[in-house]
Amino acid sequence: MLSFFKNKKGTTTLSDQELIDLYKEKADANYLTSLLERYSSLIYGICLKYLKEEMKAEDAFMQIFEKLMKKLKNQEISNFKSWLGVVTKNHCLEILRQQKKHLTVSLDQGLMQNEPFLHPFEEADKETEFKQLEQCLSELTSIQKDCVELFYYQNKSYKDIALLKSLSLGKIRSSIQNGRRNLKICMEELIRVE
Repeated sequence: MLSFFKNKKGTTTLSDQELIDLYKEKADANYLTSLLERYSSLIYGICLKYLKEEMKAEDAFMQIFEKLMKKLKNQEISNFKSWLGVVTKNHCLEILRQQKKHLTVSLDQGLMQNEPFLHPFEEADKETEFKQLEQCLSELTSIQKDCVELFYYQNKSYKDIALLKSLSLGKIRSSIQNGRRNLKICMEELIRVE
């Protein structure tokens, strides 16, 4: 693991703070290297815990080293070890977030169908739900019903509905939220009755 982080002679007796001060004063990466060598197991362990692969953990370790070269110059740190743990964890989480953004999914063509297949009972359930929804819609106040229909059925924005109804955005927003809540309550009651 990262064999190039070998302790430089004469730096083993210096405290973390002394090494940080020397690095800031002289801009000599050897002091930072000595400091990170002390905590290489901590950094590598955190990286491995989050990234799960040795190569990714080693890459992250090097990225953290480069990040610290910049960060340490401007930061006042009272407890280097805990600060380093937080920096390492945050760096790994950022890597994972970036990977998540670029996640791709391949679809098997055999799973794709032109028309959805519904079991006859599922079709009946959908029709029953639709009738219940229509019934519950009719029980809403007229403004709630209009706003819900415009928003969900006609894909109008809050702003569009406000212009159509000559109402404030706040009124439209609350009418849609209250309408949706009342629909949910009504639908749950109808399901309980059956």
